[in-house]
Amino acid sequence: LPEAERARAAELEAGRGPADVAADLRLFDLPDGAIPRVTLWRDQSAWCPYCQKVLLQLEEKRVPYAVRRAPMRCYAGGTLQKPAEFLELSRAGTLPAALIDGEPYLDSASILAAIESTFPDSLSLMPRSEAARRQRRQMQAEFSAERASLQERLRQTEVTLHSDPKFDSCPSS
Repeated sequence: LPEAERARAAELEAGRGPADVAADLRLFDLPDGAIPRVTLWRDQSAWCPYCQKVLLQLEEKRVPYAVRRAPMRCYAGGTLQKPAEFLELSRAGTLPAALIDGEPYLDSASILAAIESTFPDSLSLMPRSEAARRQRRQMQAEFSAERASLQERLRQTEVTLHSDPKFDSCPSS
């Protein structure tokens, strides 16, 4: 490997440097050899959006963490199995899962909330005031209603297309 790549690999292994999906350890300001208070179990391929939002929060707040990986449920099976250590933590086998100061958290919402409450001295990513929380809930409700409406319109369009005789057959070539 070229010198720059060797240096980057050494930095990554030491838990330093810029964020990288391949990192097993992120120490930020902790001294070398320190053990982070957070261990995050995430998907092997870094495709899980629930895992990604936890990773983004940890990175943004600069909370030191260790990473363990398990295959997503849709990929597990055959030779690709979830580690026994992970299944002891998360019997359902769902991702993400985390240990924060030894306490298990088994879904992204509870992990995010635990990180906010356990590390209050770092940048808060949650709305602080009750008014901001109400506004956030209102926006979520409006988004959910709009999504449901779009899904219903799509379903109706599909029913209409399938019942229209001119869509029954392909045109001849």
